[in-house]
Amino acid sequence: MTTASPAPTDPQRTRADRRPPGSSRVGPLTDHPVVLALLYVAAGAALAAGSLALDRWLGPDRTPSWLHVDPSVAQALTTGFGSSLLFVISVVFMVRMWAVQMSAEPLSARVRRRFLSDPVQRHAMGALVGSMTFVILVARAVPDADAGGSVPQVSVAVACAIPVMAAVLVVFALRNATHWGEIGRLIRWMTDNCLRVIEDTHPPLDRDRPAGPPATIPRGADDAGHPVLAHDSGWIQQIDLDAVLDALPPQATVELSVRAGDFVTEGIRLATIRTGPTGAPHERVTAAVRAAVEIGADPTLEQDLGYGIALLVDIAERAGSETGSDSTTVREVILHLGIVLRALLLRDLPPTWRTAGAGRAVLLPHQQSFGDYVSIAFERIRLTGAQSPTIARCLLSTIEMLVGQLEDAGLPDRAAPLVREARLVLDSAKESLTLSADYERLCDQVTPWLARTGDPEASPRPVAARR
Repeated sequence: MTTASPAPTDPQRTRADRRPPGSSRVGPLTDHPVVLALLYVAAGAALAAGSLALDRWLGPDRTPSWLHVDPSVAQALTTGFGSSLLFVISVVFMVRMWAVQMSAEPLSARVRRRFLSDPVQRHAMGALVGSMTFVILVARAVPDADAGGSVPQVSVAVACAIPVMAAVLVVFALRNATHWGEIGRLIRWMTDNCLRVIEDTHPPLDRDRPAGPPATIPRGADDAGHPVLAHDSGWIQQIDLDAVLDALPPQATVELSVRAGDFVTEGIRLATIRTGPTGAPHERVTAAVRAAVEIGADPTLEQDLGYGIALLVDIAERAGSETGSDSTTVREVILHLGIVLRALLLRDLPPTWRTAGAGRAVLLPHQQSFGDYVSIAFERIRLTGAQSPTIARCLLSTIEMLVGQLEDAGLPDRAAPLVREARLVLDSAKESLTLSADYERLCDQVTPWLARTGDPEASPRPVAARR
């Protein structure tokens, strides 16, 4: 029996692939704002129980005299503090909603996810709720002035210190909410997220990496094999390739028809299973593939870099619209898109195949190309800012910078999508700019480096006739 030469191993097992399905989307239980608030409520109740137990152990005689207050004063203090904390919580909540509304203007409603998951805001609200729980329980333990009994002096003293802590916490939370809504911080936050996705999903540059799957992996016609159909409609959030490989029998192959970030409808083909000469049943593998493809109501950044780039473009598109007309924000987005594309173009694309032992393989033929990412980054901005020479110059400068980076890295073959995009920027400017001098300046800017790339049209074309 002849043994086929082993297929190359997986070029890179990324961190995103090693995460269990749903781990990034669901996260720890404490990430849920309601669960976190309940934990702070439990902490406040435990603190109240501990301080009241300490008061009972100390008794009136061993409690420091400077902590002593009358029952009527203790009731007034704890009742007033409880009401004040309730008002403070309401104010902080309204400020949070205001921050969401203000931040959603430049970024659309998708920004609400980040605000609701902001740890500062979640812990601030939780701490205020826990503090109110403590004060209410202490207030219930204070006896009436006419009924007699000892006042829990230590607990009342702690309850008096809580409003000071709450005031400091509110100031810090409001400052965080105000700075959080700044457009520059949002742009930088999304840029950092895109860079993280690139690091997780795109392997470092390796000029010796094979361009395609090895010939030892069997590939039949598109209609061959056993189809795996989607059980629901929605966005593909992530695909656990390890789970698919683990479920495959020897010499079996799964070819995925979708990728993370695609929108699928119920019944559409997700993958094709080919079990090879073993003829193993498809039911178990079908169930494993269907479970590995996570479908949700919203797209996520976990394995979909294009979604992160699109979020940045959303800001530029809104800022560059007729109602926004904020070219400074558009320029800032373009510059940050240059950071993202530079990190992307200097790495390799995710592999289009994964292999394991015993001839098992997963094929991913529908991955995004460098040209796809360049189009996602620049197309909508180019159309939105077609009448702005400032935006056109910024686009061309960013593209020139990227082309220069690729040339310095010895990767001029990856510059073709950028050159094509620069040519489209010039074409849009020629049709949209009012003054011919603006178009001529753009041509003067772009002609030298376009000629260096070997572009056959790297010379200023005649300016279109103006009415």
